Order: sequence, then C-alpha cells, then structure tokens
Amino acid sequence: MAKAKINPRKDGLQDRARDKVNFIIEATTQLLEEKGLSGLSTNKIVERAGISIGTLYQYFPNKESIVHHLLQKLFNSLADDMVKTIHGLDLEGLNLKQAVDLLMGRFFTNHETQKKLMSQFLLSVVSVEHLKFMLKNDERVGKALKEKFHPYFKDLNIEDWDATIFIILYALKGIQFGLLFGGPGFDHERARSEVSILIYNYLDRPSKT
Repeated sequence: MAKAKINPRKDGLQDRARDKVNFIIEATTQLLEEKGLSGLSTNKIVERAGISIGTLYQYFPNKESIVHHLLQKLFNSLADDMVKTIHGLDLEGLNLKQAVDLLMGRFFTNHETQKKLMSQFLLSVVSVEHLKFMLKNDERVGKALKEKFHPYFKDLNIEDWDATIFIILYALKGIQFGLLFGGPGFDHERARSEVSILIYNYLDRPSKT
C-alpha cells in the first residue's frame, strides 16, 4: 500500500491563502467533532468550508494531509498551553502536596476542554511522522515541569530528576488516554484528586537504604 502524503502542498502562505487554509481546518474540526473520523471526507470538508475541491487540492493532497495538519496544530497548541500553565503557576508559600494539587487542577481543566476532538484523533492510526512532533512537545513540557519543581529538589530523595519527570509526564499522558476511552467512570474532581495523590506519593518517597 502506498504511503499517503501528509505534508501540505504550499508553505509560507500569504494572508489570502492562509485564510483558505484556516477555512479548511475549521471545517475539518467541526466535522470531526460532529461525525468523527469515519464520517470525514474531502467533499464534506469543501462543502462545509464553502470552497471548491480544486481549491482544497491546491493546499492539501488528500484528507490525511488535512488531518495531520490539524493534529499537529492541536497538539502543538496543547503543549503551548501546558508550558504556559506550568510557567504561570504561583507556588510561593505552597508545600509539595499543594503544588501538585494546583498542577493537577490545571492539567485536568485543559483535558476537559479538548477531550472530544482529541479522542477522534487518537482513534485514528498515528504515524511515525505524527509521533516526531509529539515527542518534541513532550520534551518541552517535561523541561517546564523540571524547572517549575526545581525548588523542591533539595527536600526530596530523588536521585535522577530527568527520569522522575519522564515518569510523571507519561503517567499523565497514559491517564489522559484512559479517561478519553472510558476509564472507571471518574468524574473530573475524583480523577484530579486520585492523580494528585499518586504523584505526591511518588515524589515524596523514602530514601533508599
């Protein structure tokens, strides 16, 4: 089977062309939220966007290319929001448990706002090309977490903070994935509370003897 082309046809778009691309992306977003990935087609996209099929093909070679572009835009935005949230946390005067609780509150709020669209993407086959930028985003979020929690390092018995941040980040991503696809029926507050306990106890571990 031939590999589908996922890169847009045009880079460095002018304002007029960028507007058309935005129409396509917005239409695709709406259709994904309404009908899911299985109900998406280029014909439906151009109908919703109010453009011709020829115009769409000027910018994207196929449906997969549009979905990839939207996926990359979404996950880049999520990473940007998470990094901004982490940097914006005011931990002055908070102990570790309070700091973790605050972080979890922000994390689950961000999750709630994006979970419907994200679930449609995660139901699709994520290619290696998709994973490349996702891993770069994970690196940025991990770095922000490490910088924000640096003041607590001296009080904790952790030998390798890079490994610890990695575990926390991917624990959160795994939990997020589980919540998208059912989970045990946790509501927002219950999930936040349980994950806060998990991370706090992981960080506040006894020293090795």
